[in-house]
Amino acid sequence: MRALNILHNMAVERTGWRGFFRRWWISDEPLRNDAANLIRDVGYTALMPVNSRLVGDEST
Repeated sequence: MRALNILHNMAVERTGWRGFFRRWWISDEPLRNDAANLIRDVGYTALMPVNSRLVGDEST
């Protein structure tokens, strides 16, 4: 359900004249944090580009 909520929030965009000024309903930074926390919680690991990290990870 958490993953579906994140995907839903990523997919919703404003319509009409408001979309001209701010297209997305929710800012991308909270969504990135939600996604990174969910990935950590389930223990998912995948290849990532060199010199990259999940949002919120301590830099090394």
